[in-house]
Amino acid sequence: MLRKAIFVFFIVLFTCSGYCQTVNFENALREAVAHRQTQNAANVISWHTEHFLLNIDSFSIEQSKGQLTIQSGNYLVKYNIKILGTYNHKDSTFLWSAYNSSINKRLATPISNLISIAAANKWQIANNTMIKCSFDSAYKLATLAFYLDKANGINHILTNNRQTNMFFSFYEVEVYDRRTKRLVKKVLVKKQYEVVDAPALLEVCKNYVAEFDANEKKYYQLYKRHNDDWKYIDSMFINRVKISNKYWDTACVPYVLFRKNRLQAKNLLSIINWRVIEVANSRYVLYDERESWGSLKTWAFKMCWEKGENNICNEYLCF
Repeated sequence: MLRKAIFVFFIVLFTCSGYCQTVNFENALREAVAHRQTQNAANVISWHTEHFLLNIDSFSIEQSKGQLTIQSGNYLVKYNIKILGTYNHKDSTFLWSAYNSSINKRLATPISNLISIAAANKWQIANNTMIKCSFDSAYKLATLAFYLDKANGINHILTNNRQTNMFFSFYEVEVYDRRTKRLVKKVLVKKQYEVVDAPALLEVCKNYVAEFDANEKKYYQLYKRHNDDWKYIDSMFINRVKISNKYWDTACVPYVLFRKNRLQAKNLLSIINWRVIEVANSRYVLYDERESWGSLKTWAFKMCWEKGENNICNEYLCF
């Protein structure tokens, strides 16, 4: 609801005179990032977009067509894209695509829109020179442009001998069989999810994560305290099975691929933003993990909601 309200207000900014109340930059950025995480998670759930972008064999960009083509395993994927900006890892700088002479201006229209909104709201982000910042800060800035443009998703790809990340928003996507060139799936431009109120599903997943993590912490500490005695690791795994049997639909899932042990990852700061979404008539419980350098990962639990049950039947890690 807040996302819709903010977006409507941005539209009003273009049509009303200077007395309009400005929109707070931090609030808009927070809403944009929340939508990015949920929309990208819905894309992972719907058509496994993370597989194609994390396992690239080769790619090409045709700026004249506004098309990114990726070859990944058995698939060839064509994304209709706009380019949002580039991040140079060598000197930690970000440049908006509208100010990059090597990028076709037609592909930078979301940035032109953002610059107009930024000027109306006195946001100090429309810098026409390199912006010194972290990669995560650059991703947040690009996310704001994606959010206002109502694209299908946002991602980034390494170019220039892996020195530069190009941030892009994508719209219509076509997935082909790489060998036969047969169209496998066409992804239309739309909001891929709906937020729903389902406190019972939230409670199941919160309890599962809490019990699982408490088990990991308890036995890992015992393991270290007793000179790396492996019997405590054995106990950890035995209890993982008990906990998973309690919360997972074992009839639906023959075995559980146990969730990654995040407690031993020193970069994990917090778990935030629990919510329930509906994608293609199925319900998913999501939450975000914030890491020490500021980036987010989103976990999604598919619930056996269609069968009238509150158990978990699948799990996704979404970037």
